Amino acid sequence: DGVEKDLEKAYGLYHLSGFMKHLCGDPLYTPAMMKVARAYETGTHFKKDLKRAFSCFLTAAEHGNTEAMAKVGWSYSKGIGVKQDQTKAVDWYRKAADKGSASAQYNLACKYDDGQGVKQDKYEATKWYRKAAEQGKSNAQFCLGYNYYYGEGAKKDLQKAFKWYLASAKQGYVQAQYMVGEMYRAGEGTTKNYDHAKLWYTKAANQGHEKAQDELTYDKYFGFKKDKDSKTALKRLTQAAQKADKYAQFLLGSLYEKGKHVDAEGKLLLIERYNKAMDWYTKAHRNGHKAASKAGARVTKKSLKSYLGR
Repeated sequence: DGVEKDLEKAYGLYHLSGFMKHLCGDPLYTPAMMKVARAYETGTHFKKDLKRAFSCFLTAAEHGNTEAMAKVGWSYSKGIGVKQDQTKAVDWYRKAADKGSASAQYNLACKYDDGQGVKQDKYEATKWYRKAAEQGKSNAQFCLGYNYYYGEGAKKDLQKAFKWYLASAKQGYVQAQYMVGEMYRAGEGTTKNYDHAKLWYTKAANQGHEKAQDELTYDKYFGFKKDKDSKTALKRLTQAAQKADKYAQFLLGSLYEKGKHVDAEGKLLLIERYNKAMDWYTKAHRNGHKAASKAGARVTKKSLKSYLGR
């Protein structure tokens, strides 16, 4: 405790006298300032003080430390240790990005993507996502894949989308794993391969990705290859749903909503299908399926329109 108090007292004297700033004029001393900043940020050695942490990061940034520049940008963006200022966040992200910081490049891309602190520019966002992606940043790789997939800030290119989604997926990025599964299943940007689709859906599902688990549930009962008897599959699915399997319940709700597999003879009225869909979505929601509530609201709206004849 005595050592900690002495360190804090010593830092206070240096800080007030401007001695630290003088030392940081020599790049060799900025790593020391970064250590002090992190100590205040985390409460290690010093009492946690985010304002002082920011002050230290800013000092190091002003003397050319790239990591500190990115940290200052983050602090301004989130309002951590300093008043939130998106314009200043962009300025510091750009300085760090220009010096090759992958995290700053990604964050700068996000600012352009969302129009925070800078005029929205999807093409500029793609440019910075690409720079970060090429340095191996998984979230940037996913966003670059997204832009190529949907043609946002880039010409739509499914092969490039698949390339970057796969790069991100291989690093364990769960949303990318799901999209790789989707693209293998549909044969988008790559050769259709149901086994590969199932592999990537499974990886995503193992990380808690709900949509991936929904797709695996469909494959379990009906098969991606459509090689299973629909009547038998529906019977097994219904049995699972009745046993409170939330994924089976959600899938059953989806099938009733779409009129797929559940009414081969066309005996159900549209309003009857929607009612059954709402019933299963409600049960799935009660059992913890996160998307079921939104799905139920969607079907309720459809049901109302159907009832009113619109």
